Amino acid sequence: NTVVLTTVSAENAAADNEAVTDKETVTDASAEDAETAETTDTTQAAVKDSDASVAGGTAQAEAEDKDAAAAENGGEAALVSDQAASGDVKTYDLSDPEGYAKALAKAKGTDELTGVNEEGNVDDLTNMYGIFDITGLKYEKNNPAGNLTRLNRHVTYDYESYSRADYIHQNFLSVCGNAGYILFSLPVGYGDKVASFELLESSTEGSSGTVIATFNKTNTKTVYKINSPSFFSDKDCYAVYYNKFNTKKPFYYTIRPRETGGAYGDSGYSYRYVPSPDMVSNVETTSVSASKVKITWPHDNCVNTYEVYRSIKHVQDFTEDENTSDLTKYERIGTVSGSATLKKGRHSFVDKKVPDADNSFYYIIKPIITPQLAQEEYYDIFFCSDPVAGQASVSDAKVKALNVNRASLDKFKLSWKGLKNVKQYTITRFKNNEYDYEFVYDIVKKDKAVHTYTDSDFNLGVNYYYTIRPTSDSADGKKTKSAVVRSVPASVSGLKTDKRGNNRGAYVSWTDNSSERKAAENLGYEYRYEIKIDNGDWIRVKSNGYDDTSSLSSGSKRTYTVRAACIRGSKVVASDEATCTFKVSDSITLKNGDGSDMSSDTMYVAVKNTSYYRAYSSSGSNMSIKRADDNSNVEFSGYMRDGYLYITLRGNRVGEQRVEITSDGGGRKEVTIKVVSQ
Repeated sequence: NTVVLTTVSAENAAADNEAVTDKETVTDASAEDAETAETTDTTQAAVKDSDASVAGGTAQAEAEDKDAAAAENGGEAALVSDQAASGDVKTYDLSDPEGYAKALAKAKGTDELTGVNEEGNVDDLTNMYGIFDITGLKYEKNNPAGNLTRLNRHVTYDYESYSRADYIHQNFLSVCGNAGYILFSLPVGYGDKVASFELLESSTEGSSGTVIATFNKTNTKTVYKINSPSFFSDKDCYAVYYNKFNTKKPFYYTIRPRETGGAYGDSGYSYRYVPSPDMVSNVETTSVSASKVKITWPHDNCVNTYEVYRSIKHVQDFTEDENTSDLTKYERIGTVSGSATLKKGRHSFVDKKVPDADNSFYYIIKPIITPQLAQEEYYDIFFCSDPVAGQASVSDAKVKALNVNRASLDKFKLSWKGLKNVKQYTITRFKNNEYDYEFVYDIVKKDKAVHTYTDSDFNLGVNYYYTIRPTSDSADGKKTKSAVVRSVPASVSGLKTDKRGNNRGAYVSWTDNSSERKAAENLGYEYRYEIKIDNGDWIRVKSNGYDDTSSLSSGSKRTYTVRAACIRGSKVVASDEATCTFKVSDSITLKNGDGSDMSSDTMYVAVKNTSYYRAYSSSGSNMSIKRADDNSNVEFSGYMRDGYLYITLRGNRVGEQRVEITSDGGGRKEVTIKVVSQ
């Protein structure tokens, strides 16, 4: 806040019993005088500035110390090069009323600190007026009485008695967006002459600026005569509601009264307003997993972006006298758009890279309207959230999925994807749904790698259930659903049958599983094979083959079932069964007509001649002959006698023809007949 001292009118000077004239101007106060004006007493304006920060958060003592220091440093008078119409303009910092009073006393030709009471408030400001506050009280267009009540409660500047419901923002002094109240003072009784107030805006301190709004004094919805605060007890004070503040950069504002007759009064001293968000409050943190913390906070319409910060060190590593709000002790870990989707009116951000679990870090949320405004002095103190501790806990961690497989007959393999910041896992085993045992598995590799554990102490043929949960010295995480596994011998492979001679059955064989045999021995079992013929009993064999010597007639079928078995005492744990079928097929043999053997399976006949052949089946069953193609080079016939098929051929023309001989026992044979010339 700044004050611009301009020409002091004779009328106001007389009211102050001061011998000044219309042409008299305030002279410069030397740097030495300005320094003398500084005081260590807490002033009303300094208290106001510091309390604004207190209203927004819990860092009260820290904000007061910094604002008090700012008030002390701000008491020096600063010369402004701009000139007002009435003469030289002198700008002073109003955050130090005593510094201002000293400059005023100097201008009046006295060396006394006239106008400063015992509480450090300036009483003697009869000839000075202008904006002294811009605040974000709630505005109700159709409730002027309610607006006035809130304004009068505000100007008590008794922050402990403030009603939070009076303000749009948590920060009492912060305007919401582009709307708020402008509070200003006038000499006592001067307001009766005023018809309207003009609001002037300037980007330069000390400049008269440009008129941006005019307020008719009779408009009770936008202009209010309010109680005078203690530091302006000898003034008439007013407030106007304005809803077109620039929301992107700071400006200097002044109020200029215009009398009923059209004459302008002085524009008074200027007030620098910086667009600002609300102080972020009500920040909450929640552990999501061993490496994730969720931070949430309320939405503010003024904010374009939120920056999220995490402290570089643990909460417990901050010393008692260390400033936990100092952002140099933090790292920015992310940003959230002010237009991001809200959940129950709150923003959220998940810190997915928490350095370690079960240790707390501080989090701070910084609201940003524009990057330039965020560079304003004391911005972080007034608008950043208070530090809030957050901890990623193993208690909220859970393995996504536990995979359990039978790696071999004597080994179960457990595998899972590791979790960040988790160094131990508790594995629990159940045997047939009854608790068996549990143990802690320590991670020796990278904590996010895929981890494996091999269990080789179990019984075959039993269902085992496994669960896993993250664990630490201070907490246990959430367990997975149980994964079940059971170990039995693997099924035999390579099962086949071979025909034995003389219709004496088949030889059955399969691939020997030597690794399963060794694994069974490791678990204390004897490894054997068992075979069953058709629906008979199981026959135990040691090797990987069986010779079936029983007689089989042609065309008959036999089924063999084979399994692997692990035996310990009376307990037998068998594999799944493998089955194959063996069928004795009927074979057909050709003979010459005289019964002698043929040199090949081709029959010959000359044109217009006749040839004779015989055929018999190994099963002795009846046979027949039929055409196998569409040729008609040969005429043929056949009949059965004494177990033979007698075949007669007569050649029609030179060429070939195919015939098929079949037996009732399932035998089948294709024969080529060649017709040759005589």
